[in-house]
Amino acid sequence: MRTYRSAPAQPHARGLDFGASHSADIKRTIAHYDALFQLVAGRYVDLGSEGAEALEAIQTYSPGAADELAGMAAGAGVPTVMLAALNARTEILARLGNVARGECSTVVCLGTSSNPVSVQTWDWYELLQDDWLLWTIEHEDGTVVHTITEYGILGKIGVNNRGVGVHLNILHHREDGGPIAVPVHVLARTVLDRSRGLGDALAEVGAARTSASSVLTLVGADAAGASAICAELSPAGPRYVLPSRAGLLLHTNHFLDPTAAAGDLEPRIGPDSFLRLDVLRRAIAGGHDLDRDAIVTAMASHIGAGGAVCCHPEAAADVGNRWATLVTVSLDVLHGTLSARSGGPCNVSAPWEQVCPTSAANVDERQHGQQGGHARGLEERMPGQ
Repeated sequence: MRTYRSAPAQPHARGLDFGASHSADIKRTIAHYDALFQLVAGRYVDLGSEGAEALEAIQTYSPGAADELAGMAAGAGVPTVMLAALNARTEILARLGNVARGECSTVVCLGTSSNPVSVQTWDWYELLQDDWLLWTIEHEDGTVVHTITEYGILGKIGVNNRGVGVHLNILHHREDGGPIAVPVHVLARTVLDRSRGLGDALAEVGAARTSASSVLTLVGADAAGASAICAELSPAGPRYVLPSRAGLLLHTNHFLDPTAAAGDLEPRIGPDSFLRLDVLRRAIAGGHDLDRDAIVTAMASHIGAGGAVCCHPEAAADVGNRWATLVTVSLDVLHGTLSARSGGPCNVSAPWEQVCPTSAANVDERQHGQQGGHARGLEERMPGQ
């Protein structure tokens, strides 16, 4: 698995280092999305123009994120607007009329301890199967972020060492596709950078104005216990879904909140989302203290063929409809640890790659109910477990 660690630095310097170290990967990812946008639109799409609009939205929302992208672009030798377009790829696809099926399935089990278990599949176009990595970002205030993301995109699925984890699933709403607002990938990274607890994360997400729909499943853990919530984001505003009484929180790619569901496009364009949710609910029904392996086993379902929880492209599908589970991700929020393995839950031969802070300072503070400190976190690769 491709991994990279960014040492503490200001945003522009961090981006410059990352861009210089991954120039070829970033350029390949830009080329793949450029081709994908043209394919989805069925016409020429000016990526520079789309990116310029996205960059303005990013600068307004987070000047630090814009600085990091500018540094990354300089390091990679590409225009900043191209990286802005990558970070707004969900918003651009929505505006181009992308109504293709979107995938991803998330399961959170709060259990009876203060250490929740959460797992998700990241399902996306097979075309992009080589365009992602596991990136660790150290901040000067001691915050450490681990994220699975695409080259040139600031963040996606991840965890920090302050007791916060983020899962991401795409949604489709009839109001999607207007002027680009806060890109959801920039929002996900910002939540991980800034949040010192689940309350911070929820406030950050609730205040953001979005132009394309997604659900951020936020997971938190500290000495007081564990909690989780799904924030379903759309241009109509955020809606929230809570865990069941058994402490289970599941999400696929359709809106669960009744108000948001009134504008949901998924019943027509991606009804497999409903099937996947039912498969998962039945597979883990009654589970209170499921571990990672039990959840992954439940997610290794191929019911529904190309639209299954464990997703593989259908043989006859063209490039625009070839979906695959690119990576399976598990978060240990209490300990600030991310584990991932390439491919879907059925890919048992693939090793788990785990990253976590080597310093236990932040973890100890959460477990004993103290306020977060500023001890510097370091990344360490650990054997799969």
